[in-house]
Amino acid sequence: MTYTKDFIKKKILEDDRWLRRGILAIYSRQTAAEQARKTTIEDNGIGFNGVDAPFLSSLARQLQVRGWLSEKTVSYRSTEDDQVRWSA
Repeated sequence: MTYTKDFIKKKILEDDRWLRRGILAIYSRQTAAEQARKTTIEDNGIGFNGVDAPFLSSLARQLQVRGWLSEKTVSYRSTEDDQVRWSA
C-alpha cells in the first residue's frame, strides 16, 4: 500500500504508534553527526529541520531508551504549514 502525505500526517496526529514510528524513522535518516549533536548540519533534505532538530532528537532518544513518550509531550503535536509541529 502506498500512503499519501496527507494520510501519513493524519495518522501521526491521531495515532501515537504512527507518531513514534515517524519520529524514529526520520531520526534514523539523520547523519551520525546530526544525531550526536542533535542538530541539522547537512542540507540533504533528509531528517529534522534546524528548528525542530534538538527537540525531536531528544524525543527520538527517549523512544529508543524507554519506548514511550509522556502524554504531555504527545499533546504538543499540531499541524502548521503542512507539517506536523510541536507547540507548548
